Amino acid sequence: MDRAREGDWVEVEVKLLDPADRSTNLPPETAEKPLMMWVKGFAEGEAAAAEYSPGAATRLGLPGIPEAAETVALARDLAEKSREALHLGKRLFWDTAGMTYAQALSFGRSLRVNYMLSEDLREGTTAFLEKRKPNW
Repeated sequence: MDRAREGDWVEVEVKLLDPADRSTNLPPETAEKPLMMWVKGFAEGEAAAAEYSPGAATRLGLPGIPEAAETVALARDLAEKSREALHLGKRLFWDTAGMTYAQALSFGRSLRVNYMLSEDLREGTTAFLEKRKPNW
């Protein structure tokens, strides 16, 4: 084990999900690999005295990194969502960053119209009414 000191640049690799735990909606070449997260940053606070090894991001106490269990739960939750809906949400978040409120509202409405015409919305609504998980 190595010791990080406050101000040290650290790079940590964390396995979030084993291949068997990943979504079934992934391409085969992606599904056969574990879901990994890489964290880079400067060690701060208590992390300065912490021992660390690859896979121990939560022990480094880097700001903005949730506990491993929370990260895995979030990854699993996102894996069950519609890829199209996640893509549109990310696009809305990033593309509206420099827009005025009126521009962002107009842009958001156009994305919503596109999603309302999508197969994913039909599948999600049908799955909800049939009380089953959607098959994205």
